[in-house]
Amino acid sequence: MPVRSARPPARWGAIQERFEAVYDTEAATFDHTEVFLRWWTVTTDRRGSKLRRIGKGIYGSLTKGTAAQWFDGTYVALFHPEADPGSGADLVLEVPAGTFPEEEGYGEAVVVGEYLANGACALDLDDLGVVFPKAPPMVRRAGVPVA
Repeated sequence: MPVRSARPPARWGAIQERFEAVYDTEAATFDHTEVFLRWWTVTTDRRGSKLRRIGKGIYGSLTKGTAAQWFDGTYVALFHPEADPGSGADLVLEVPAGTFPEEEGYGEAVVVGEYLANGACALDLDDLGVVFPKAPPMVRRAGVPVA
């Protein structure tokens, strides 16, 4: 399913803000897309001198490519439930820290709103509640877990 959007990332913040403002009263009117998800948490090792951390970062980016270039945070890879095992994610969201009880895992959810890159949306996690992305949803392949 194509998930690319013509909306530039710079416009996402204002549109997402309006979406969040009306979510409670108009959630039923937005598109609902069932998804399979995998989440993971990135934390940077802050031990050692600054020079050592820079060296580790350079080594990681040279040996692992862009997979090593994630910022600290909690990320969610979204897949259609019918996705083939080993297929890449449709979208990746960054969500607030503490959204999930574990540092990594998988499950099912519903995306409410636009299932698009740079789309205004919410992630309905059933028992864990509804969370809104911290940054524009993105299409990214490097370093993202597979289905």
